Amino acid sequence: MSYIEIGDPNGTPAFYFHGSPSCRFEAIPLKAGAKKAGLRIVPPDRPGIGQSDMKKHYSLLEYAEDVKDMAALFGWDKYGVMGLSGGGTTVSSLAYAHPEQILFALDISGWAPINQDKQLRKNVAFLDLFLGNIGRRFPAVFACLFVPFLWRIKHLSADTMVRLLKPDRAFLADRDNRVFFHRLLQECLKTQFQGATWDALLRYTDWGFDMRDIKIPIHFIHGTDDGFAPFTFCQWKAQHVAHGTQHVLEGKGHLNLLEDSKKIFEVVGQCETTATADTSLN
Repeated sequence: MSYIEIGDPNGTPAFYFHGSPSCRFEAIPLKAGAKKAGLRIVPPDRPGIGQSDMKKHYSLLEYAEDVKDMAALFGWDKYGVMGLSGGGTTVSSLAYAHPEQILFALDISGWAPINQDKQLRKNVAFLDLFLGNIGRRFPAVFACLFVPFLWRIKHLSADTMVRLLKPDRAFLADRDNRVFFHRLLQECLKTQFQGATWDALLRYTDWGFDMRDIKIPIHFIHGTDDGFAPFTFCQWKAQHVAHGTQHVLEGKGHLNLLEDSKKIFEVVGQCETTATADTSLN
């Protein structure tokens, strides 16, 4: 499993989980904020993405075990988790599978289990709804449809992306942001499409657990103008996770937190303050 490290080498340990499709480099904009906040953040590439080896037909909960094993190699008994977009799904799976190890959990502009509740599907884009239905019934057909989409992404120029990714045009209007986002996708698809395809399929289909069974707090940070993961996803998750908290970013899109990460570290600080207070009370 390939990864990089950012922030304070001696800081509070945390994993950052990239979106889908994306890669470990997605966390680089958090470098300065992580160091200031005293966090040691490790963003891994998921199987078959970037430099990580492919692992066939794994589930979200099996990947949670891989993350737990990775934490053990670092000597981490407890750690924070945060993830953007499709990475938010990994945050939820770890919160469900290993709550005793989680220091804090942040789901940033995250996806939702659209096959768990009909209510969630009401505000989903037609293409996402179509892919979700196909993926649930015919995984092989999903792959046949999704691979050409990834091939197109890989061969798009950075400037062409801004015309296609309408919800985040404000973020992508800056050429440096476009080039950075383009680099993420190129690295994600560097060796193959199989890993990114399976990664997406896992998020479109049954997650293998019910979010209502998550017992620890999750902070859901989401922009109201998100065109990829609708804001209604955030509202639904905050309502269905027993200790879910919404952090609403008015007028923000899907990728804004890559540019302005202050809210992320503000929420982490709140979590650490609460944890310290709870320890003092005990």
